[in-house]
Amino acid sequence: MNNSRNNTLVIAIVAVLVAVLIAMCACMFGLAVGVGIGQVSAQLRTESSFETQPGGIIPVRPEVPDMPDLPTFPEMPAMPGMPDLDQLMRMMSGAMVGEVTPGGPAEQAGIQPGDLIIAVDGDQITPDMTLPALIGAHAPGDEVTVTIVRMGQGDMSQKDIVVVLDANPDDDSIGFLGVRVVPFFSEEEPDSP
Repeated sequence: MNNSRNNTLVIAIVAVLVAVLIAMCACMFGLAVGVGIGQVSAQLRTESSFETQPGGIIPVRPEVPDMPDLPTFPEMPAMPGMPDLDQLMRMMSGAMVGEVTPGGPAEQAGIQPGDLIIAVDGDQITPDMTLPALIGAHAPGDEVTVTIVRMGQGDMSQKDIVVVLDANPDDDSIGFLGVRVVPFFSEEEPDSP
């Protein structure tokens, strides 16, 4: 019961973080569009007030005084740490690490609770291709590359981690990563590959 409540809490926290991230992206997009529209509008107004003649700029309307050149606006810098749309979509299908088996392959490789596993050996985790299925397709001793997204302080970094699989405690013929995962945005129960 308590474990189910903890998993629900983890899912709720992740959902809130993703919602905040999407809201931040929407705000930044809105700001960039607003600044761009303002620049174009100002430029069109300036161009419609003046005509360029061989002798220089001559006012079209006599009541408009000569104006010095308007300053140009600097380019908007790229926003650091913002994931692109492809990364967000991969994250929505990933598996959130809830627990790491002490001394297991995942812990030895540096995978931590809270990491989001999005791929194994380049194969994306999807509702049809789950983490347990991807890990279960390997044998004990196989070396796999696990792609994670680690939520840091204000940024999200994607990282590839090489893990040597152990034997699964339930079936020693298949690989074992040593994590308990909470499927990200899914109705599935937590699982342990």
